[in-house]
Amino acid sequence: MTANVHQLPGAAQFVPRPTGLNLAPDEIREASGGYKRAADQLRELHARGFTRAYVAKVTGKVVLERAHYEAVTRGQYGPAANEPAARVPAQPDRAALQAFLSKKKAG
Repeated sequence: MTANVHQLPGAAQFVPRPTGLNLAPDEIREASGGYKRAADQLRELHARGFTRAYVAKVTGKVVLERAHYEAVTRGQYGPAANEPAARVPAQPDRAALQAFLSKKKAG
């Protein structure tokens, strides 16, 4: 008995991503929007919700755990995972304003 193996169209071009503990440097660059410098990458990753990203002291490169990256992109970690908080309108601190104005008049 012989088994027939069928190739899906485009399957030959598929290259699996690395599955290491941390993202590879090219994956970090892609996730950060193409930035090359570690400081720019870190700033952009934090802005995108990857709060556990950091710069390694020894190498000076950005480190981002794959599990954290996948959790954030699935919406299981960060603001997307939580229910939206009820919006409370800001109230001015009248006592602080009056104290400030009274100091200004006295001084």
